[in-house]
Amino acid sequence: MAQKLILGIDTGLNEVKVVGKKGELKFPSLIDLQPENHVDFSQFNSFNEEENDIEFIIEYDGESYFVGEHAVFETTEKPITGNRDGSKNDEGAFLKAVAAVCRYVDTYEDFED
Repeated sequence: MAQKLILGIDTGLNEVKVVGKKGELKFPSLIDLQPENHVDFSQFNSFNEEENDIEFIIEYDGESYFVGEHAVFETTEKPITGNRDGSKNDEGAFLKAVAAVCRYVDTYEDFED
């Protein structure tokens, strides 16, 4: 049976906000390309990822991107923030919107396939 998911998403300059029937959430409006030489030390880190919801990576067009808090935590270069003129017509805004849908579904939905 098909399920409908209606969300409102704002890929803002400072935060990405998403709201749906079951709740709302937000995260920093940052994405950053995961470097090829990235080493994951999270298993040795005392930082509680579950509690702080930092581990968030999406893959698009063969590339992996850090998103939100993860981009803030991991980024050493200047992260992708999108067009500063308020335009939402760029790849950065698209990736943030996809991330918002994924994070909402991970947080609020329970799909059984």
